[in-house]
Amino acid sequence: KLRLVDIIHAEQYSGPRHIKTSKDGKYIYIIHEAKSYIGVYKYEEKSEGNPVFELIETVPTINDYHTDDTAASALNLSSDYKYLVTTNVGDNSAAIFEIDQKEGTLSRILCLPVSGMYPKDAALFPDNKHLVSLNHENNTMTFFAVDLEKGTLAMNTKEIKIDQPNCVVFHKLGGGSDD
Repeated sequence: KLRLVDIIHAEQYSGPRHIKTSKDGKYIYIIHEAKSYIGVYKYEEKSEGNPVFELIETVPTINDYHTDDTAASALNLSSDYKYLVTTNVGDNSAAIFEIDQKEGTLSRILCLPVSGMYPKDAALFPDNKHLVSLNHENNTMTFFAVDLEKGTLAMNTKEIKIDQPNCVVFHKLGGGSDD
């Protein structure tokens, strides 16, 4: 049986879109599409195992100089749970944040263009040195070399045409013990 144990309250008209959980389960991250920010919540179990969520910070997904015609879209954790990636429709950018592993808070590393229209999804490759953006309006995938220390993205190959790109999923191939 399902039962209501808590409600996560969001700013009115903020448009919560996606939710991700930290590796240790202590924090959740919610992308707010209409207001272009990430809400960071601390998660604790209180009496009788009931969860309680406390908003600890909100972090804009766009740079200060962007217009109001921007909406946050994607929200993905890196495979090692150290980074959070989001995209911004309107200015067609991707933002990467480093996650403080003790506090759950976010520090923006970069927010840069992805050379495509309406980046619906983006993700870091498992090596954290490459990023792919799915650009819905022009049906492309664009690929970048990422330098997280310098905060840079550099397009490193031609765009690839793909019909209605929607979601990035990395899946390890193989099955042998040496993979």
